Amino acid sequence: MITKFIGRKRELRLLEDAYRGPEHTFIPIYGRRRVGKSELIKHFIRDKKAVYFLGKQAPARLQIREFMRNAASALDQPLLEKTSVNDWQDAISVTVSQLNAEESLIIVMDEFQWTVEASPELPSLLQALIDQGWGGRGKIFLIICGSYIGFMEKRILGEKSPLFGRRSRQILLKPFSYL
Repeated sequence: MITKFIGRKRELRLLEDAYRGPEHTFIPIYGRRRVGKSELIKHFIRDKKAVYFLGKQAPARLQIREFMRNAASALDQPLLEKTSVNDWQDAISVTVSQLNAEESLIIVMDEFQWTVEASPELPSLLQALIDQGWGGRGKIFLIICGSYIGFMEKRILGEKSPLFGRRSRQILLKPFSYL
């Protein structure tokens, strides 16, 4: 059953325009809880090649295994789930290596603050991957999403963040008005 998606036309247009662009893209999406960030992202990635990963309060190795499971499903590469990876560097690199030069892949890391809690090196790792053009494989569209606004503003958007200056755009998702 497909439910009707209401509102967020501006945000969807921004995401679609960035997706159609020729470059790798990094867009942080943040806002307080229950404003529709995850639903916006899920609506946007519907019918696109995308790895959607929801961070949680769990050890890094369990989160990495789940990421690999999601990547295997998204890329229709069942053996990817069985691939032995030691860390996020391996997990993301192996996933991206499955693409050819013409393919696009959206990587969504939702509730990113929980993932970083277990793997504090992850923002620096993503910085390196962005700076290296994702290893020259395909076109990567990275979405980092979080509901802890302080974390997102300081650890993702802030001047001292390894990811500072690398975002293509950003979306601060606010609640709908009464109207």
